[in-house]
Amino acid sequence: PPPLLLAGKVYTLKLKPVGLKNTFSSTLQLQRGYGPYSYPGEAEESRLSSHGPPKEIIFVIHGIGELVWSKTEVTFVPSMIEQMNTLRIDIHKRQLKDYDDALKKHREEGGPEPASPQKIEILPIIWYQVWHTGTDIKKSLDSITIRTIPVVRTIANDIIFDVLMYQQKELRDKILKFVGEECRMLWSQYMMVNSGYEGDISICGHSLGSIIAWDLVTRLKEEGGEQGDFEGETRDQPRPTFKWGPGRSSMSEDSPSSGSNSLPAEPRNVWLMGSPVGLFLTVRDSHSSILSDPHFTLLNANTSLYNIFNPSDPVAYRIEPLQLPIGTPQSSIPPPCYVPTADPTFGSIDGVRAHLKAKEHMANASKKISEGVKIAEKLFGGFSKQIKSLGTNDESSEELERPSIESIDGDDAITFTLAGASNSRIDYQVQTSVLESELLSSITAHTSYFNNSDVVAMLTRK
Repeated sequence: PPPLLLAGKVYTLKLKPVGLKNTFSSTLQLQRGYGPYSYPGEAEESRLSSHGPPKEIIFVIHGIGELVWSKTEVTFVPSMIEQMNTLRIDIHKRQLKDYDDALKKHREEGGPEPASPQKIEILPIIWYQVWHTGTDIKKSLDSITIRTIPVVRTIANDIIFDVLMYQQKELRDKILKFVGEECRMLWSQYMMVNSGYEGDISICGHSLGSIIAWDLVTRLKEEGGEQGDFEGETRDQPRPTFKWGPGRSSMSEDSPSSGSNSLPAEPRNVWLMGSPVGLFLTVRDSHSSILSDPHFTLLNANTSLYNIFNPSDPVAYRIEPLQLPIGTPQSSIPPPCYVPTADPTFGSIDGVRAHLKAKEHMANASKKISEGVKIAEKLFGGFSKQIKSLGTNDESSEELERPSIESIDGDDAITFTLAGASNSRIDYQVQTSVLESELLSSITAHTSYFNNSDVVAMLTRK
């Protein structure tokens, strides 16, 4: 071990440089007792806490592979706890930056003074241990696993395994019950410390966690708002009132069965990150049931739904097309919105970076040209039929063509009720850089949502 040299009251640990990492930092200062120190995010949290009680709690549910990402030897993907610690700091920094910018604008231009921001709390929900820790299924899986190519076997047994298990109804119900109870337990503990909390809650799910979030909320809708009990909950704790609205759940016979109410309150927002919800709903044959109810909502109109995805994420799917007629041509499906930029950039328009805005204009121009050609063809075809009918006097040729699903025109003509009353769209696409490669980005796209500054800003501002 390196020698420890005494120099007054400060011990200096001499380190031998190894590679470039330690070349410029060969000493480490140690001291007795507690001296001045700062913990990342502490200053921002202290400042926000001085503005009053928190305004929102966001429960974040992890996705597949958390057993792997939580291992200390795995460093290329941070664990959910690490990601949430960073996300909490980033959200608090964004809250204060937005406030400082608004305050500066107020002082320079006048107008009403901006309200002081109240803290947003992030609480991760860890569920992977339910079937990965000491279960008979896991023991059986370990016994049948061939002892070769361990890295690939880990991908199958500890990552893809999560998806396979969630397809089993009994295990799915077990996970939903655990996640719901975990949310309620954390809520109960939070209320013990923050007894005056009267803010909102939101649910955020990443990857498979987004499926869990969807099923939890649709389960609430099935139950109609009956509040159950869970172990450790005290009845004298204040809890928000449930407000249930009309609508029909997309849960099929194979969907999670109803049980006790599993969330502490009606969520204000439901965030889906890198979500395969669209794929799961399609496999569950929910497209037709969603279409059958023109007023279909996720929970009710008070709950907003946001489906955020990176276009290079191979796991993510859209949701908006499920509220359009089956078979709607791709050209008639509105493109997804962009996640607005966190801060204005050079050339950006309405929160969209210049190169993407230019691409959007080109696509719109191309679509209008194509529509113009179709209109011209229909007009010419109708004129030709009229000429022929003069000679043949065939009344059948005068029949008007029925409008098809191709006649859907413009985003304004479509109402996505799943989005909620305060939001008009569901699908939001992360903005890519000018030189970004779709193929290379697909490697990291699925795990990069919580460190994306635009996504952080949207979570903060919504």
